[in-house]
Amino acid sequence: MNLLGPLCMGTESRLSVIWFPESERATATAMAVTANGFGTTFGFLLGPYIATSSDKIPYLLAVEIGIAAIPFLGSILFFPARPVNPPSAAAEALLAEEEGGDDGAHSSVDHQTSVGYLEGLSLCSENHS
Repeated sequence: MNLLGPLCMGTESRLSVIWFPESERATATAMAVTANGFGTTFGFLLGPYIATSSDKIPYLLAVEIGIAAIPFLGSILFFPARPVNPPSAAAEALLAEEEGGDDGAHSSVDHQTSVGYLEGLSLCSENHS
């Protein structure tokens, strides 16, 4: 059973709500889901060409880590945490909810620099989105 599936499956739609206007959301979500499937397929097809014997498996793992690091580092270096101007009313509502809203209510996520593993799981269980 894949326990990480729910964490990956909802990410595309959440990001498209925050970053894209209504007219572009379906395309952005479709591209993200397709890119995820393409990356998985590429990883499965790459294996037999690099790891032709069992002693080359560590090299395959190093290549796959390097390939996975490229978009990770690119997103850390390039993308801000949120858009400067929310592209839609839904994005504005989500960002206002994260900031605590206008009525002074605090969101379930405290703005901390880091939390422990168990605290992070607790925060995830409180955030229904």
